[in-house]
Amino acid sequence: MVRKPANSPSIRHVRGLSETEVAERRRRDGPNVLPAQRPPPAWRLFVEQFIHFFAILLWVASALAFVAGMGELGIAIVLVVLINGLFAFAQEYRAERAAERLRDLLPERARVRRDGVTREINATKKPGKMMSISGIAKRRLS
Repeated sequence: MVRKPANSPSIRHVRGLSETEVAERRRRDGPNVLPAQRPPPAWRLFVEQFIHFFAILLWVASALAFVAGMGELGIAIVLVVLINGLFAFAQEYRAERAAERLRDLLPERARVRRDGVTREINATKKPGKMMSISGIAKRRLS
């Protein structure tokens, strides 16, 4: 019968990380947290609604309509671009704020296994890649 070494992944999964390995990983890698991304400013979201490919295509179509002497069509196209941009901005702005609120709901505690014992720790201080969520092991990216 062949026995797996104590540091093999399957044994480590059952026992969890040792406290010395946790300290070493924390010293080497720092805390296991995702960098906070600042949402884009509102003015940038607003401007982006009027300069994406489809909007530029419509701006060009409006200019061509004016050059061709079809002012009513040019005005209609400009109004379509403006109305679409305003609605798209409102929707994207609300979506960004909703995503911020969802980030605030993330759990701050995590259940981990250390030296064969399951315990709860602060979620930002886990240097290992595995944590248990409701009895299910979930692989974390770091």
